Amino acid sequence: MSESFFPEGSIPTSEADQMIANWKAFTEEPESNFSILSFSTPIADFTNIVKFNPGAESVRVHLGLETAGDPTTAKLIFIPVVNGEQLKRIVMPQGGGSGTEVEGGDGSQSNTYDITRPCPPYCTEPPPPPPTE
Repeated sequence: MSESFFPEGSIPTSEADQMIANWKAFTEEPESNFSILSFSTPIADFTNIVKFNPGAESVRVHLGLETAGDPTTAKLIFIPVVNGEQLKRIVMPQGGGSGTEVEGGDGSQSNTYDITRPCPPYCTEPPPPPPTE
């Protein structure tokens, strides 16, 4: 991301749509190999979802690939759900933004979040042990 978007952790909706399409195409490949065990998600994603979406009843989480066909670029994309609809964009309160959103041209800004990193390869801590019965 070369531009600064507000809130922290949000991404352009067009970028999110492309990552989701990349994931769907990847899973349709008969020999796809996905070895990600978990994701590391900065708390800013959760904090800003709650802060800017107080009326949200849930969050839809999509899987996406930043680079088509490359499972090591897997991402989780968080989109708040308000009144049963995914709310990809919001109009920020006066003075609430820290960056310039050029997408849409309607004064709204991205409300779609992703600054997650797949584990492996990015996390250093070992995965939790499997559950015992």
